[in-house]
Amino acid sequence: MEAIKNLIKMVSEIEFTIRAYLIAGFTWALVAVLLASLNQIQFFLILDLPPALDYGYARPLFALTLIFGALLSFFFAAAYHILKSVTGENPKLALAAWAGFKLHQFALLLGIITILAGYNAGREYGEMTWISDNLLVLALILFLATAIEALKSSGKSDMAATYSIVAAAGGLIVYLLGNIGLPTGPLTHVPLFRGMEDAAVQEFYRTGVLGYFILFPLFTMLYFFIPSYYKTPLYSERMAAFTVFGMLVMIPFAGAAGLALSAAPAFLQTQGVFTAIALAAAILAGGLNAQYTISRSGNYYISDSIGLMLRYGLFFLMATAVLRAIMSPFFMQAHFAYTGLNLRDLGRDGLTYGLLIAMGAGLIVAQKITNRTMSTRTAGIAAMSLGMGALLIFVGDLAQGFLQGGVQSETLVENGATSVAVSAWNEVIFAGTFYQGADEAGQFLLSLRVLHFVGVLLIAFGTIAVSFGFYLHMAGAGAEGYGEPDLTNKNRIETPVPAPAAGH
Repeated sequence: MEAIKNLIKMVSEIEFTIRAYLIAGFTWALVAVLLASLNQIQFFLILDLPPALDYGYARPLFALTLIFGALLSFFFAAAYHILKSVTGENPKLALAAWAGFKLHQFALLLGIITILAGYNAGREYGEMTWISDNLLVLALILFLATAIEALKSSGKSDMAATYSIVAAAGGLIVYLLGNIGLPTGPLTHVPLFRGMEDAAVQEFYRTGVLGYFILFPLFTMLYFFIPSYYKTPLYSERMAAFTVFGMLVMIPFAGAAGLALSAAPAFLQTQGVFTAIALAAAILAGGLNAQYTISRSGNYYISDSIGLMLRYGLFFLMATAVLRAIMSPFFMQAHFAYTGLNLRDLGRDGLTYGLLIAMGAGLIVAQKITNRTMSTRTAGIAAMSLGMGALLIFVGDLAQGFLQGGVQSETLVENGATSVAVSAWNEVIFAGTFYQGADEAGQFLLSLRVLHFVGVLLIAFGTIAVSFGFYLHMAGAGAEGYGEPDLTNKNRIETPVPAPAAGH
């Protein structure tokens, strides 16, 4: 009985749940980058692996562990830390937060087991069975209950706390609608829609996952940790509010851009393209707001390793938003939708700016709750490896995408009055290769596609390094007495650029 009382007392402190989520976040990140590396190797090597590790299994496991494992765990850890920092007190429903953690992790483990056993829902980013889906929904509900009660009882809030509520509430709705189905057995269920309706639901779900499970959680971290880490106020709360409003309005409609050039109604396709561009503009505004918090604060900063992780991630977040806007029109999708520039792959978002921002924020939280300073060498290795890996992925995908788009245009064959078909996909896939033989490994390794592969390996290396550095830190390594560094360059003070009227 005494042991039970001690356990309840321990988990009643929100920092216990924060620690657990940080450990889960770095662990799932490790699994995700290893699966990403395996996926890349499988593009050009035939490996003698068990069937459960072939591409058809490894790819959904990669997406699951990256988005719903690593990024969502980092988000919950950061959000609970923000909640305690804003309210100044331990949430009354901390036990519910711990229950949510257990449900979340059990849902993921059960989802992995059932996918390996051959049970899945056929959703690109929702492969788990209906049992795991419902457990994840319960975890989101418990977070919302804990956060809303804490903010309501304290009477305090800020922009980052608001973003965390929006992220969880929107994620709850999107996940329910995107994975809705009729159970047909203990581990099986069927979608309620068929054909074009089901395709529309899947595109809505994809955009919702991008917005509420990737972008809103990352903006939550950026809008709290950049001002606190650089000791400067958020540039403009109006811009932050515009980003929230713009994303909330556009996300339900922007998914229709994924139906472009399909059999969907022309009006739906056109509306999807325009709203996708508008959504990208709202995302870019949110990124600029975080960037201006540093660049237009009136001070000149020298970022440390963790600061670089946040800033590199912010740069690639904005670069991806710009690319999505450019690639949304019909004529651009016609040339690049099936190339290395396919921006419907959310794995790229998670691997590049997602891990940079989430792990950077995770390291800040880890140092605060342990009151110890982490080794700067480990964070420095991670910042350089992750940043260079993300850069290689972007450069490689851009170059390969334009080459593939050009070759695709040359190999189009007219088929009737209105439709076109590609006659030689092999030429498109390996466009720009320097290898003249028929061996696929040679064509892959001697083409620009190898830049993406090397980028993934660098991200895997950086994630492994920072994860083990984090484990050592949590085990007791590091200097006692943590204080956020002063990154201001005292030798250079700039004139502040005013934010928009009433921006703060």
